[in-house]
Amino acid sequence: MGYQDLDDIRRTYQGYQDEKIIKMAKEEARGLRNEVVLILLHEIESRQLSSKLKDYVFASRRILSKLEKETLRRKVKESRCSLCRENRELAGYRVVSITGILIETISIEQDLILCESCGLERYRKASRQTMMFGWWSILGIIQTSGEVIHKTRRLLTGEELEREDIIDNFLNEYLVPITLGNDDAQIIENLLEKYNQRELSK
Repeated sequence: MGYQDLDDIRRTYQGYQDEKIIKMAKEEARGLRNEVVLILLHEIESRQLSSKLKDYVFASRRILSKLEKETLRRKVKESRCSLCRENRELAGYRVVSITGILIETISIEQDLILCESCGLERYRKASRQTMMFGWWSILGIIQTSGEVIHKTRRLLTGEELEREDIIDNFLNEYLVPITLGNDDAQIIENLLEKYNQRELSK
């Protein structure tokens, strides 16, 4: 990108309404090049927009070091379970349930971060749902057969019940509010409750 290109971008940004600059700061800053981010920050400052917008920009562009990611993972795992409100030692659980309705098959996948007790209970509940109602369509018969075999093996062996990638996906999705909250453990716990409620409402 040449200097003239940056001048064009600068003039374009100057022509934007405040609402567009605010939207870019909150939603688009992560994908911008460093030199363009400087133009965006200049617009925020010159327009005397809320200083919190700069915080959004910096938070959205945060790249976690290996140590930071491990620290945040630990805080997630040490949070109080949002279902039982007691147990800690949280982990990620992918829960799949299948319902067959004549010619239609509904498959629901939930990625939850819960304690072992609540995670296994949700897993077993989805298994019962699939075994009772997954057969009532042609495609459902095929999908349910494979899912039942898969679930049974995992429950008996414990294979892949806990998924680290679910915690990583949570951190990626909520990194901005976590960063704005200075990586506070209570904020992470509150976000976990919001995240699980969304997944359970599917």
